[in-house]
Amino acid sequence: MEDGRTEAVPIEAGADVRLLRDSEAVKAAEEGHQWAWNLLVERLAPAVWSQARAGGLGDQEAAEVFRLTWMRAADRLSTFSASSIRSWCEDTAERERVRITGLQ
Repeated sequence: MEDGRTEAVPIEAGADVRLLRDSEAVKAAEEGHQWAWNLLVERLAPAVWSQARAGGLGDQEAAEVFRLTWMRAADRLSTFSASSIRSWCEDTAERERVRITGLQ
C-alpha cells in the first residue's frame, strides 16, 4: 500500500494456518490475530524452553524466562524481519536465563 501500511495476510476460510511461514504468522499476529500469536508460541516454544533449561534452571525460573521472552516478543512484534523471530526468541531466552542465573 502506498500509505506505508502493509496488506493483510490473506487467510482463506478453512485454510490450514500451520502451513504459514513464520514471517506470515508474525504479520498476522501484528494485525491482531490471536490464532497467529498462538501459532508462533506453539512453533517456537520448544526452542525457548530449551534455552531456558540450558542453564539447569528449576521449573519456576525456566517459566519466568519463557514468560519474559514472550512478553518482550509481543512488545517488539512489529520489528521482526521475515526470518528473525526464531533466532530472536532463542537469543532473548538465553539472555534472560543468563540474567536470572548470573551465569554465562
